[in-house]
Amino acid sequence: MDLAGVIPGEALIARGTGHEAPALVSEMVYDARLFTGTRFFRFSTRLLGEGSGPLGCHYLSYPEVVAQAIVRRHHRVQTAITGKIRTNEYLRLPVAVNVENLSAFGAGISAGEDILAVGQSARLAMNLPTGTSDGANRAIAVVVKVRNCRQEGIRFRYGLEFEQASDEVRREIKDYVLACVAAA
Repeated sequence: MDLAGVIPGEALIARGTGHEAPALVSEMVYDARLFTGTRFFRFSTRLLGEGSGPLGCHYLSYPEVVAQAIVRRHHRVQTAITGKIRTNEYLRLPVAVNVENLSAFGAGISAGEDILAVGQSARLAMNLPTGTSDGANRAIAVVVKVRNCRQEGIRFRYGLEFEQASDEVRREIKDYVLACVAAA
């Protein structure tokens, strides 16, 4: 659900974000998590009244106690996603990489060979977990720019910044990162 509005001291107004939005039950206490800007909030709330209001909105009790934390501007989460990186070099095949961390604006990857140079552009493809109970993944691809590179033992680690991605792919990456933070 998304926060649609606030009536200070009285209620929170929330709206379901899709077809699979949960049906809220009156008087049941819900543990909620909210991301806004660079802050993460955690609180308990309950449904006010018997159901939904106009435009599919729900009125929830204003929380008495709110725990909050500041998160990094572009929070990174640890991942274990296998991907492939393709450079624009003629006849070079895609190279398998490990996507070790991910943020809404970049990724940290590692490879068993030195494949990229700082400033170089490439295309990163990976299967991003959708977070559904069936363990499904969604194939996504983004154009990246290499921001840093270092060797650790036999592995080469690269910091990548997302340069080009569709709005849908950016939203899916952001949703994945926020879901990982909320689950922690």
